[in-house]
Amino acid sequence: MPPGIQSHTLLTFILQLALLLTAARTLGEIARRLGQPPVIGELLAGVLLGPSVLGALAPELQIALFPRDPLQFQLLEIVAWLGMIWLLLMTGLETDLDTLRNLGRAAFYASLLGMVVPFATAFALGWALPDRLLVAPHERLIFALFLGTALCVSAIPVIARILTDLDLMRRNVGIVILGAGVTDDTTGWLLLSVIAGIATRGELSVSSAALAIASTAAFVALVWLAGARAVYALLQWIDDRVELRHAMVSAVIVIALFFGAVTEAIGIHAVFGAFVAGIVIGRSPRLRKGVLEQIEAPLLAVLAPIFFAYAGLKVDFVHGFEVATTLAVITVACAGKLLGASVGAYWGGLGFWESLAIGSGMNARGAIGLIIALVGLSLGILSAPMYAAIVTVAIFTSAIAGPLLRWTARHIPVAPDEVERFRRHAERARALLPTAGLKVLLPTSGGQNAARAMELVAPIVAGDSAASVVAFHVDAAPRRFFGGPSRRRTPIAAHLDELDRLARAAGAPALTRKTECGEPVAEVILREAARGYDLIVLGASEAARRHPLGGEYVRAIAAAAPCPLLVVRSGPSERHLPGPVGTSTAPPLILLPVRDGPYARAAVELAMLYAVRVGGIVNAVHVIESSFAIFGRARAAEIRAEATVAIEGMFADVRQRGSDLGIPVATDIIEAPNVERALLRAARDADLLVLRAATRPHARRTFFGLRVEAVLADAPCPVAVLLLPA
Repeated sequence: MPPGIQSHTLLTFILQLALLLTAARTLGEIARRLGQPPVIGELLAGVLLGPSVLGALAPELQIALFPRDPLQFQLLEIVAWLGMIWLLLMTGLETDLDTLRNLGRAAFYASLLGMVVPFATAFALGWALPDRLLVAPHERLIFALFLGTALCVSAIPVIARILTDLDLMRRNVGIVILGAGVTDDTTGWLLLSVIAGIATRGELSVSSAALAIASTAAFVALVWLAGARAVYALLQWIDDRVELRHAMVSAVIVIALFFGAVTEAIGIHAVFGAFVAGIVIGRSPRLRKGVLEQIEAPLLAVLAPIFFAYAGLKVDFVHGFEVATTLAVITVACAGKLLGASVGAYWGGLGFWESLAIGSGMNARGAIGLIIALVGLSLGILSAPMYAAIVTVAIFTSAIAGPLLRWTARHIPVAPDEVERFRRHAERARALLPTAGLKVLLPTSGGQNAARAMELVAPIVAGDSAASVVAFHVDAAPRRFFGGPSRRRTPIAAHLDELDRLARAAGAPALTRKTECGEPVAEVILREAARGYDLIVLGASEAARRHPLGGEYVRAIAAAAPCPLLVVRSGPSERHLPGPVGTSTAPPLILLPVRDGPYARAAVELAMLYAVRVGGIVNAVHVIESSFAIFGRARAAEIRAEATVAIEGMFADVRQRGSDLGIPVATDIIEAPNVERALLRAARDADLLVLRAATRPHARRTFFGLRVEAVLADAPCPVAVLLLPA
């Protein structure tokens, strides 16, 4: 047993965690089924187990479960504060600062008045409350400033959840609410950091206020100028180099704790550092969705429920609750936010119902209000009645935000620009590859097709400092007794130098080189591919001439690839692929046979992405096999007309993608008795042919379809074959 902690203390602590977590998750689920945010149920779990309910009904049992021993309570408090830091990290990760840059007039005024009006009314309330409600009546100004901050913020996590549930996230009203809410949230945390710094120093004076503001400004400036860049470089290095499982998750948590420690050390609260860390980390292209889910899982499953239950546990509605005071705080909080945000949105040019919807959505305080209340209680700013009042505000405003927003949204018609936004969002949701931070694995054994693969992928990642291309060579030779792989195969070093030269010539980031030992080679490649790559790019094997892409080697990788696989093969004359925009005398031509289905959409996306980077033209073609003429002239005409309608629909999608990206798109319907020969004729003038294919893993060899393999065998230009994971 660790010194200083008795066995009974540890046992009680474990039971407290189990009891709080069980009650919080149970009531959270009940709240969700009733159409309320789970945070309300988690809060009520603490209230039920605290002095308000259990303490009133069975005081001896409540004291036995939650004894007043300072050490016992501090253990629980540490877990709650860890949950608070984690929660602020997730809030920062979900905060989109780009929204602030795109704030329209309505969002700007909704944010401005949505902060100023509730802050002013809450400040006035704090100035008017009787001395008995203040911990330190002689520090009323600090209390009034803190109350203004607590009642002017909006809870982005709760708002985002409500908007998602109501399908308003992509509506104009939802974007304005999120944009204004992000501004309120960020400004509120800045205000809280300043006020916490003043409260920590124990007095409100010009010097203490200036020191708190200067400390906050210096921290934010340091993060903006140097910290963010260091964080991005660290995350990219970990993503590329570190092979331990969950290394990225550990790095994110360590960064948040470090930022929190820095802000705590300079007199700003630790939660502000965690919030800033989340904003910085969330802007890194290397932060994958899977990493976010791994960070979010322990928060939602354990830490957040315990934190909210702990916050409710500290509320005493029996001895530390005043109805009149609480009603006054609720009235001021709701009236200030609803009036300020709604008037601001209306002033910004929105209609009555849209403005009212924005005020309704921004009124939710949720978890942010609870965190601020707990900070105020821990700093000695809030008394028990005021803490209970602010917690009640958080519960009440979160409960009414959804119904109010649902009621007002019914009166808002869908605008044409919203329809277009829905379409673009759907396209992005179906995207095969990320728009930034693309991580590419390029296995190579030194063949010429690997160089063609690099020529294809280098322009795609050109200019993206967060992207990386990892050239991965598997050496089947045994390891030396000391050190890594054998150095006997020196030609591979020259080959990797050539790949690096091709990458730099295209403006791509410098090549990352990795060499491993082991057999079978495909299994070693797949182990590396499982480390979070977005795309595997293979040069077609030159060792298996009987198969156009490489036989068993490609088959094994294609059958188990965790991400899209792109196999590149040179043309018969080993023609080079076009480089980035400006390096070719004429616009490169990318030939794209189109068909319907997810594989076809993925091929379109890849062809478009490459065309954007090389300044190329996409020629979308579809070949109609003319063998249906055996049905007779009239029936053949009907079949031809039906096929043309379907093909034009596919062409319309390709043209739309090209229009969105500014790419010229030519379309051509070819009628021929042999589809493969027609495609080969069309490929004579092309610089790249992009094919999509489906593998048959159960076959004796990789099989891409008779037509695809026939085209591969005789293609007169370089070919890229895209395969999606099963």
